[in-house]
Amino acid sequence: MNSSVKVAIASLLSRRLFTRPVCCVHKVPRLFLSDGPSDASSDSKRRTISFSESLRKVKDSAPVASSLSDSSSSDSSDSSDEEISRHSKSKHGDTLLGYKTTESDPTNHTMDHEGVYYTINPEDQKLYFPNLINPMIKEQANAFGELPLMIRKPALEIINVMKNSNYNCPLPKFIIYGQRGAGKTCTLNHVMHYCAKQNHMLLHIPWVNDWIRYHTSSTPSLSRAGFTNIPEQANTWIAYFAAINAPLIKDMKVTKDIEWTKKEVTEAGSPLKSLIDFGLLRQKYADDVVDALLNEVITHASNNKFKVLVAIDGLNGFYRPTTLREPLEKRLFIQAKDLCLVDSFRRLLSSGNKNIMAVCTVSEEINPSNEREKFTPFYLLGKEAFQELEPFIPIHVDNYTEKEVNNCLHLYENKQWLQNPAARTEAGHQQIKFLTNNNPFAVSRLCASN
Repeated sequence: MNSSVKVAIASLLSRRLFTRPVCCVHKVPRLFLSDGPSDASSDSKRRTISFSESLRKVKDSAPVASSLSDSSSSDSSDSSDEEISRHSKSKHGDTLLGYKTTESDPTNHTMDHEGVYYTINPEDQKLYFPNLINPMIKEQANAFGELPLMIRKPALEIINVMKNSNYNCPLPKFIIYGQRGAGKTCTLNHVMHYCAKQNHMLLHIPWVNDWIRYHTSSTPSLSRAGFTNIPEQANTWIAYFAAINAPLIKDMKVTKDIEWTKKEVTEAGSPLKSLIDFGLLRQKYADDVVDALLNEVITHASNNKFKVLVAIDGLNGFYRPTTLREPLEKRLFIQAKDLCLVDSFRRLLSSGNKNIMAVCTVSEEINPSNEREKFTPFYLLGKEAFQELEPFIPIHVDNYTEKEVNNCLHLYENKQWLQNPAARTEAGHQQIKFLTNNNPFAVSRLCASN
C-alpha cells in the first residue's frame, strides 16, 4: 500500500472516529496502516486489532521512540518531580510547571498562561461549581483528586474585554461556538470563574437541553396566557442560583410587592431569601419566582449594587421545538419560546441594562441529528434568533493547538489517566493526535481507554 493511500485511509478513519458515539470513540476496528495483501481472502482472515496493539506496532517500527517508553511509564511521583525540575517563572511571579501554573486566580491569567492548566481550588469548586461542570470533567476530577482547567485563548479574549468594558453602558453579548468537544463549556466555565472572583452575580443555565428534552413535567401557566410552566426545572434552578450566589443574596431585599394569591404576598423590603424559599417550597409558583428573581437582579444591577454574568450553555435550544407536549393538546409539541423560563431569560438577554454581561454557547448537540451540518451561530440559531441577539461578539473555540495537546497529554500521564506504556511514547502521542485531530473531548475519551 503506497503512502498516499495510507494517508487517505487514515484521514477517513479519523473522521469516522470523531463522528462515532462517545461509547465507541476508543474502538479502532483494525490496524489501518498495516501492509500486506488486499485480496478478499486475506481480509476475511484479518482479525480485529485493538488500539493498544496498533500503538505497539508503531512503537516497534520506530526504534528512536522506544527509548522514551521507560521514562514515560514511570510512576506519577517521578513524573511530577521531572515537571517541577523544568519549572519557570512567568512575568507575574507564579510558577509554571511545564503543563500547569500555580496561579489559581483567573483574574491574573494573561496570554503568558495560554495553553497551560490551572487548578480550581476546593473552596471555589464547592461554591461556584457544585455540579462539577459536566459529567466528563466530573469523572476526571474524581480520578485526579482536583479540578484542572486549561487556560485557552478564547476565554482570555473574553476576560480581557470584560476588564476593559464600561459597565455603565449596555454591554456586549458573547456567543461561543465550535465543533463538538472543542471546549466551549470549559471556556464558559473559565469566564464564570473569573466573574465569580470579581463578585459578579451568576445567572447560569448549565445545559438548556435539560429544559426542552427528556421527561420534564409541564403545566399551563396561570400568570402568562399561552405559556407553559416546567416547575421541576424551575425549582432546580432556584436552588442552584441560591447556592452559587449565596454571598451576594444574603443582604439583598425585595424591591416591590409581589402578589401570588390574595393571601400570599412577598412584601417589598423582605429578604430575597424569603422569595427563594417560597419558590422552593411552593413548586407550583417556581417559574414565576424565577421571573421575579431575574427582575430583582436587574433592578439591583441597575442601582450599581453588583455586576451580573448571564451564562447559558446551549443557547440555540431557546429557539427550537421541545419534546414536551402541550398539556391540553397532547398531539402538539411545545415551542421553547412558549416556556415561561425561556421567555424570562430571553427578555433578560434583550434588556440592554447596564452592569449585565452575557456569555453563551451554541451547540450542534441541541439540534436534531439531521441539522448538524455546521456549527456556526447563524446556522444553529437561525435567522430570526440571530437577528434578535444582535449585536454580539462571536468567539470561536477550535481544537487544541500543538502546545495545548502536548500539555494535555502530559497531564493525563502525570495523573495516570493515560496508562498504556505504548501510548505514553512519542509515537503513541502522535498516534493519539492523528486519531483525534487534537479534539479535546476525543483525546480525553481515547486516553481513558488506554
